Amino acid sequence: MVASAAAQPRGAGLLRRTSVTLAGVAWLLALERIPLPFLDEELLLLVTGGQPSSAVTLGALGLVPFVSAFVLVELVALAVPRLRSRRHGPAEARAPLTRSAFALALVLAAAQGWGTPRTCRPWRAPPASRS
Repeated sequence: MVASAAAQPRGAGLLRRTSVTLAGVAWLLALERIPLPFLDEELLLLVTGGQPSSAVTLGALGLVPFVSAFVLVELVALAVPRLRSRRHGPAEARAPLTRSAFALALVLAAAQGWGTPRTCRPWRAPPASRS
């Protein structure tokens, strides 16, 4: 494994990492432009004052709980001295922080999944008439 990594030119690994990062950013930007299905877009624009709302896109609903959870876990680890050393330790030391972040993300996603349909209920598109 080490020999194959040494056989690659130095720029190849950097180019691959850069392209993966740019592809991830492009994917996130694309998700921010996809609105939730079954919402009346005209009513949503009326409610938000004519501004497109990025709060009700697939990207916002899919990523916000995970980003929020990881930020909250990092802030707690920064504030609690016993956890502070885990932030900069090896992967084995960070594992409990990562598990906690994923668990918190699932809780936040479940809360968001429960609350978003109730919040967006007034913005639903009327059912199409069957004429």
